[in-house]
Amino acid sequence: MTRRSDTALRKSISQIEEMLLANPSKETVFSRCTALLMQLFDARYGYTFRCRDSDSQGIPWEMVSCQEYNGHTLHTLSDINTSTYLPTADKELFKAGKCYYANLQPFDHLICLPHDHPEINNLLCIPLSDARYIHGVIYLCNKPGGFDESMVSRIRPFTAAANCILRATQPQCQQTLLAKADISPASISSLPTSTSLINCLEAFFNAVLFVDEDHTVASCNQASAKMIGLPRREIIGVHIGKFLVKGIPQSHRAKLFDASTISDNFNYNSLWRGVSIVTAKGTNTLVDLSTFDIVVGNRRLKGLVMDDISERLKSANDYQASLQRFDVLTSLAPVGIVQINHQWECTYVNDKWCEFTQSTPDESFGVTWMDGIHPSDAEQVLLELRAQTTNSGEYEGEFRLVTPLGKITWVKANGMSLYDSKGKIAGLIMTFSDVSAHRLNEQRLEHIASTDQLTGLVNRTFFNDRIDQALKGVPRYGKVAVMFIDLDDFKHINDSLGHDFGDTLLVEVAQRLKRTLRDVDTIARIGGDEFTVILTHADSAAVISSVADKLLKALARPFEIEHRRLFVTCSIGIALAEQPDTEAKALLKQADIALYKAKEAGRNQYRHYTSDLDKEVNYHIHLRHSLRDPKRHDFYIHYQPQYDAESQKLIGFEALCRWRHEEVQPIGPDKFVAMIEQFGLINEFSQLILQQIFADLKLWHADFPEFQQLKISINLSAKQFKNRELATSINNLCITHGIRPHNITLEITETALIEDPTLALKTLYKLKQWGFGLSLDDFGTGYSSLAYMHKLPLDSVKIDKSFIIDLEDNPDDAKIVTAIIQLSNSLGLSVIAEGVESEQTSRWLQKNGCNLHQGFYFGKPMELKRAQELHVYCQAGDNTDAALM
Repeated sequence: MTRRSDTALRKSISQIEEMLLANPSKETVFSRCTALLMQLFDARYGYTFRCRDSDSQGIPWEMVSCQEYNGHTLHTLSDINTSTYLPTADKELFKAGKCYYANLQPFDHLICLPHDHPEINNLLCIPLSDARYIHGVIYLCNKPGGFDESMVSRIRPFTAAANCILRATQPQCQQTLLAKADISPASISSLPTSTSLINCLEAFFNAVLFVDEDHTVASCNQASAKMIGLPRREIIGVHIGKFLVKGIPQSHRAKLFDASTISDNFNYNSLWRGVSIVTAKGTNTLVDLSTFDIVVGNRRLKGLVMDDISERLKSANDYQASLQRFDVLTSLAPVGIVQINHQWECTYVNDKWCEFTQSTPDESFGVTWMDGIHPSDAEQVLLELRAQTTNSGEYEGEFRLVTPLGKITWVKANGMSLYDSKGKIAGLIMTFSDVSAHRLNEQRLEHIASTDQLTGLVNRTFFNDRIDQALKGVPRYGKVAVMFIDLDDFKHINDSLGHDFGDTLLVEVAQRLKRTLRDVDTIARIGGDEFTVILTHADSAAVISSVADKLLKALARPFEIEHRRLFVTCSIGIALAEQPDTEAKALLKQADIALYKAKEAGRNQYRHYTSDLDKEVNYHIHLRHSLRDPKRHDFYIHYQPQYDAESQKLIGFEALCRWRHEEVQPIGPDKFVAMIEQFGLINEFSQLILQQIFADLKLWHADFPEFQQLKISINLSAKQFKNRELATSINNLCITHGIRPHNITLEITETALIEDPTLALKTLYKLKQWGFGLSLDDFGTGYSSLAYMHKLPLDSVKIDKSFIIDLEDNPDDAKIVTAIIQLSNSLGLSVIAEGVESEQTSRWLQKNGCNLHQGFYFGKPMELKRAQELHVYCQAGDNTDAALM
């Protein structure tokens, strides 16, 4: 930093120079210099020693000032001497005017302190001296951050000015050097170069001229020559009126140069502000003009000190213009503006802030500006404001402003710290932009993104987020339960009454769910007629069950829609999370499994998830996998032989489907076929199995001409009879593979006739017409067999194995079997018994009129090749042995 650009230094030097006009004492100069230097460097302590003329022991000195500076004010401390002579080792250093600094302890050998003085951390020693005389020594101590070489260079102009003042205060300067100077009128032009006074004035920043009784310039310093813009030789001898033409009141003009006012000593007279000085270029420079009287030899002179205030006025004008611009801009700005000082007190607000908070500027000044922040946001905002501005000097955030009447405005706030000359935070300016419309739009978009537009409930996306949050709260709030709710037979309602009716029903269902559950519970519609519920604070399964009971009862009440009275039921699956590490995906899967079990159990009820249900899920997954990838050959066909027990003759085989998968244990067809029916994939499954069976029969027929004498029984699912093309597709398979329909017996169950009897009968008569044999399977297990038997085009009846197994030990089963045989014989139907596992059972059946048997006694289900070998063997004539193979 240069001397000219160091404003603080220039200001300090100017204050020192002004002392020349006041004729101060040396002690005053020392004290003032010390105070200015302490403020300039922010030093905590300052000590001043005044030196006197040397004697035989050295240079005596005494402490004349001991001050403490706390950053704002100066305090005088004890100034009791602890040393009476300047250290001999420092004499030559001080005489040469050399400053030095030290930042490392110890300092005892560098400075002599008063008793009981605080610890010194660093110091800067500043001698005030010229080549002939040491005036004194100033010590600055405990500057934050310590001293460095740049600071030593910085204060050289200051010490030069201080030395000039001290020389001027010397008796020799005031009396001997000035009063005894031999200055005659003829030699007055040589005054600037022949006196120490002028040499002293050369160090001044301010312009100084000496004017005689004739108003002629007797001498001037270099600063005045620079101000006027002429060499000094062209100024000396010129009437002062050439440069000073106006600005001093007329009443004071005579007094300014009145010889009677000139005294024998330095005498400060007057001060005029804003006086205009004409420069050599014809321009005007404004100065503050002060005068003093001085006697040089026999000549009485008037001293004029001119302080150039042009730059200050220009700065003031610029400041005023900037201030006006600031006022206009802040008034026109579409944002609220608040200025806060370092004590968090408001010192300025603009009109927009007042509009936001419905307050006047006076009501916002001080700390009451904080009342404009919404009470719910205030604490957090102030904490973040303090933290961010302390760390980075900037702030950004969004919060609410509120008026005394409660009107809320969402604002985006930006803040920037203000700093003082020492780099400390002096305050803050904040702007506030109204973002209420943007915030409202964001809330609307968030509402649309997270809400089901039909029911107003949470949608699937937001539901997933809420369940994640709920699981994180398990350690604090306890267990979390998830319910899957599915309306029973909603598709039928939608198809029969229309989609608008169905939508209205869904809205009513949503409202009942909301009225039944707590406000803290999350209810979502995740699609169609599927709803989900998140229950927090779920203490036990019993509590959750009571909630499920309430939901079932709430939905069981009739709905009144479009003048229709409608009854709706639902099924509920429940899964419980007890640990915070439970995955949301796994929990939802468990609730879905439980829902499936509730529907399977008969609907209008709920089921809790248990670990055993996972096994069924695995079966579901792998069954679907097997169906979608037939190349895996997970489904395969075995053939179980059927015999005429009386003749011991092989009469046919029943084709039985089996399923295997490497990742699950095998299960019987009664289970996996039921699962496939629930998937709605029975037609795909049946087509796959029928294709495989007819491919086997084609090979069998090609290799063994005797195949025409066999009957192959194939089971049809009741669900297949919903397919109007069932008969045609089976007949086409016979044609494609070259199999005659009379070789095929199709086994059906009684349930095939229940859902759509007309379609089922039509399909059966068509099959009968084309030559297929028809058998009623599992006879006796249904509830409508007698009602339909006389209507069906049957060829045979198969007695279910559940009656055959305990035939000899259970009289009731024996009676039922006897009745079935007699009923079938009376209708002209042949009877075949399945599940025959012993000779005794076979004989009992023959005795009671049933000769066609199937069971382990005659043979277990076997692969195609083994069945073919059995067929060949039986054709050789030994049926009895063949049955035991």
